[in-house]
Amino acid sequence: MCKHKKALDAHELFVKFTSSFGIQPTLEAYYVLIEGFLDVHLSEMPWGLFKEMKTVGFAPDVFTYNLLLDDLGKSGRVDEIFELYEEMLSRGCKPNTITHNIVIAGLVKSNRIEKTVDLYHDLISGDFNPTPCTYGHGPLIGGLLKLGNLDEASSFFDEMVDYGCKPNCAIYNNLTNGFGKGGDVETACELFNRMVKEGIRPDLKSYTILVDCLCMVGKVDDAVHYFEELKSTGIDPDLISYDLMINGLGRSRRIEEALSLSNEMQSRGIIPNL
Repeated sequence: MCKHKKALDAHELFVKFTSSFGIQPTLEAYYVLIEGFLDVHLSEMPWGLFKEMKTVGFAPDVFTYNLLLDDLGKSGRVDEIFELYEEMLSRGCKPNTITHNIVIAGLVKSNRIEKTVDLYHDLISGDFNPTPCTYGHGPLIGGLLKLGNLDEASSFFDEMVDYGCKPNCAIYNNLTNGFGKGGDVETACELFNRMVKEGIRPDLKSYTILVDCLCMVGKVDDAVHYFEELKSTGIDPDLISYDLMINGLGRSRRIEEALSLSNEMQSRGIIPNL
């Protein structure tokens, strides 16, 4: 029932079986209900169930804690994340990699980057095995790039590779965008080329980031090169990538090329913004 977004109906049955028929609930039943309520954004109900399950003598497992930690992280309730994390440890429930990634992501979301880095180093000194999610697609590297800490982000990227975590396109996009927007377009291009060399296929976002960064610093010829390469790979440019390239050409007073590209865009059925 929970899988079909009917958490309230499932809970009604749960109460009926446990209260009226005297059937003992299970840890799994509580987990399914908590997950179901979170899935339909009824955030008060899962916390009530969480309290109830502890009251009746169930010890929440790491999967249940992860559900609730993730809910706190998405809600930006970072202080409560640490309270729940500490409770988890005090109850002898061992966190897993997903737990730590959730905590790291929550800290980054609240811009507590120093605390994030400190926690990361504490975890690494233990038995924590980082994953690509720890580093790139949002948490550590993304947070550092957002603050302009390019060198530290690059250092974590190298460390990530040393730990055997293979970077994916999203992580490379994060790095390329961070360095490009930070004014280091040369490193941004090097990262893009490194990604291609490693056999990772760039996506539309990869090319759009490069075109944007190159146009920003006036390297329009290079931007045109990557824009044409984008089309040659079989990826269709969207309105954003066309707009960036057309505006870059316009700012460089290459009006005829800008108009030609605008016509090409419209011939593909993409309507320009007015």
